[in-house]
Amino acid sequence: MKAIKTEFIRGHSDWNLNAAEAASLILNSFSGTRRFSVCRMDDLMKTADWAPPKTVHRLHQALLDLMEQKDYDQIAIKDITDTAGINRRTFYLHYENKEQLLNEIYLNFVEWTLRPFRDPLAINPNTGRSDFFLKSERFIAAVKENRKLAEILFRDDRRNLAFTALLSIFLSERAFSSMDGSFFLYHFDDPEMQYYYSEMVCQNCISSVSFILNNIDLPNEIQAKKLGQVIKVMGILYNNNGFE
Repeated sequence: MKAIKTEFIRGHSDWNLNAAEAASLILNSFSGTRRFSVCRMDDLMKTADWAPPKTVHRLHQALLDLMEQKDYDQIAIKDITDTAGINRRTFYLHYENKEQLLNEIYLNFVEWTLRPFRDPLAINPNTGRSDFFLKSERFIAAVKENRKLAEILFRDDRRNLAFTALLSIFLSERAFSSMDGSFFLYHFDDPEMQYYYSEMVCQNCISSVSFILNNIDLPNEIQAKKLGQVIKVMGILYNNNGFE
């Protein structure tokens, strides 16, 4: 496998919007226009006990096949429909644009790999510790099981693309409804705080997936310990500097 290097995330400095405006824009654009369908690629359906809508699945697969060959910005809707073997009218019955299609693919990946974190952290009565480590191992295993998909979506030159897609997801009500109770999904009344918090969650998710892919041969237990060490240090820094 080609080595995947870590790069800094440029973020949203070129949007010319303040945080509150951007949060409002994203929330409005993803509320009520189309309900996401929960369908996954072939490698996400290994343990699924249902069949996804055929047309949607073909569109998902077509976009991913194209993203293996060229940059996302170079892909037109006609390329997607030609690859999927459907017409443009059928495409627009499901999606308003290719960004909505891409966001749905990222959403499915996130919902599937982060399934272990849907429930709140629990304390083991025997050890007195939370089950964060076990949940992390399951998350790592899910990413590895869907390695090909992860490599397409989180490729080095797509970190900004992934960031934008994940941010729209974590700012949407769908994230809170599908992962209600998750310890890392916190709802702020202040839209600006919600935006910046969601940014941190996105960056953490992207960095974690990149770390897993960069160290694909490491046992899940070792990877979970390393990721846990980083989170622990961050917590200590906040606590030592008066954050409560």
